[in-house]
Amino acid sequence: MASLYENKANGILADDMGMGKTIQAIAFLAYIFESIGKRDLPHLVIAPKSTIGNWMKEFNKWAPFFRVVNLIPTADRRDEILKNQMKKG
Repeated sequence: MASLYENKANGILADDMGMGKTIQAIAFLAYIFESIGKRDLPHLVIAPKSTIGNWMKEFNKWAPFFRVVNLIPTADRRDEILKNQMKKG
């Protein structure tokens, strides 16, 4: 049985809380970053607004080399964030 990644698809079953999905997802993204060399590609994590603070905290703890940007603000503000913070470099 091939994984989602091997089939060029991505996903996490987010059905139960407390199953370690946040850490697993961060570990997988860190693996791609470190082992496969995909350092210049952005990744998008979509999460409930109530969990974004935890996601940001866990990225800072387990993978501080990632540039993490919170895109909750209004559409106009998101455009500004993307222009200023998502640039390479």
